[in-house]
Formats: sequence, C-alpha cells, structure tokens
Amino acid sequence: MTTVGHNSVPGADLVKFVQRVENIDDQVDALKDDRKEVFAEAKAAGFDVKIMRKVIARRKRDKAELAEEDSLIAVYEDRVNEVMKELLSD
Repeated sequence: MTTVGHNSVPGADLVKFVQRVENIDDQVDALKDDRKEVFAEAKAAGFDVKIMRKVIARRKRDKAELAEEDSLIAVYEDRVNEVMKELLSD
C-alpha cells in the first residue's frame, strides 16, 4: 500500500479512480463536440447562435432576478433615450 497524504490508498484503487475521471473527461469532451455540432446545425438553418446562447443562459436563471433585471434595463434605456432626445432638440 502507498501512503498518500494522511490516507493509505491501495495503488489499484487509485488507478481505478484516475481512470474513471479520465473517462468522464473524455465523455465531457464528446458532449462539448456534440453541443458545437448542434450550434453549427442551428446556424446553417439560419438561426442566430449568439441569440440562442443568450436564450439558453436566460432560461437557466432565476425568473424573479431575470424580471427585475429586464425591468431595470428598460428603465435605464428609457432614461437614456429621453436624455438623448432632449440633447438633440437643443
């Protein structure tokens, strides 16, 4: 048995854990490639991938936080537009 840190870990068990993590990493890489392909297909079908990514990100967020952010953005945009209109009319 090999001593690692304060724990004694049998070498064969350590190798199994490392191999499992490496296998998971390979699966993650494959999923990333699949994801990339889906976005490429969507782009080829005429969809705006940048907007799709934003939609996906927004769907993951808390609905209340998202609504509050949207509300504040609208307030800020309205105020900026008002000020710009005033400046241009002078």
